[in-house]
Amino acid sequence: MAQLYTRDVPLPVSPTGADLLQALWCPSDHSECAHPRTALFWRSSASVTDVLDAPPEPTVIQYDWYLPEPCLLAPEQVTDYPSPMELSQELQQQLGDVNRWETAGFAWSSTGALDPQEFYFRNLCHAPGWKTGGWTRWGLT
Repeated sequence: MAQLYTRDVPLPVSPTGADLLQALWCPSDHSECAHPRTALFWRSSASVTDVLDAPPEPTVIQYDWYLPEPCLLAPEQVTDYPSPMELSQELQQQLGDVNRWETAGFAWSSTGALDPQEFYFRNLCHAPGWKTGGWTRWGLT
């Protein structure tokens, strides 16, 4: 389970009066989706009066790695950019233009990337980690 408060994390949209987003999941595969189910609930934190000392243990655990480990999040705001596949042909060509990068004073080649497009894909688009907004990583499916 994860709980995100709008005071701590800038969430993209929340219903009127809701300041708490709870993300719950079941640690077992489900036939219709072949992975654990998730459910999201928006709440007003003022209406949550019976707070548990510890979350309840699931009755069935299919895989240990499906169980979350308790942790605290350290939210930070980052800027990420769309996948190259979501850019227009013109922007994709500009992205691959080595001269544009060098004119801007950036030596992409010092990053270990083979070309500017690889650098963009690995470092600038779809920032890694848990996100409450921004661009998603997706494949050609």
